[in-house]
Amino acid sequence: MEPVLHDKSYIIINRAAYLIGSPKEGDIIVFSDPVSGEMSVKKCQAVKGGEVFVTGINLPESTDSRHYGRIPQNLIIGRVCHSRILADG
Repeated sequence: MEPVLHDKSYIIINRAAYLIGSPKEGDIIVFSDPVSGEMSVKKCQAVKGGEVFVTGINLPESTDSRHYGRIPQNLIIGRVCHSRILADG
């Protein structure tokens, strides 16, 4: 299966998506990684209370909630609403 995002992808983030409401299963979200503090893009698998269980698109290579647990919803920056692969050149 072809990955949804690539190293040379750019994304558009809806920062207002979760000001009211919570992520839904299947949403691709951008958040502040609880370990490194860097921005991370993962798939929302489950929401329980104010915490979200996320997994990477490429499960064998991903560091995600299977390693660091659920992330608090306040770390979420927004929902990916569009992505595009940049052409080389």
